[in-house]
Amino acid sequence: MSTPTISGHTFNLVTTDGHIDVVRYLHENGIGGCTTDAMDYAAMHRHLGVIQFLHENRSEVCTPAAIDRAAGNDHYTVVAFLCEYRSEGFTDAVKRAEQAGYSSITTSLQMVEIEGLRGSGASSGQLTDTKPREKDVVLDRREAKYKSRFWF
Repeated sequence: MSTPTISGHTFNLVTTDGHIDVVRYLHENGIGGCTTDAMDYAAMHRHLGVIQFLHENRSEVCTPAAIDRAAGNDHYTVVAFLCEYRSEGFTDAVKRAEQAGYSSITTSLQMVEIEGLRGSGASSGQLTDTKPREKDVVLDRREAKYKSRFWF
């Protein structure tokens, strides 16, 4: 039996719909390609299981759009996972979450910005060093009480 040829676009679309069993099958059988869109699409549609599978099993990374889109769609657990385990950062996630009224995501992402973990999306000078003591207090409190940068 021959293996069907599936394009990277098809692989990415499967992640959009959250079909983890199909994603696993494609991966295990080397069928189709996979691009950064795969994790970005899964994040936009709140498919955390797919994101975790891709993170653990694929070499393709996501882009800052993953957190940006997840934040704008109120996908808190997806944002938390990506901030915790990925390093691509985000660009306008705070703005998207704020405009949509998702205050818990907005607050958590602002903490990530304070910690300087925004990633490649941060422009120099965006965060100021005018309150170094406050930053230290926030980090000490969080390190003592929380294992993660996000509160679940």
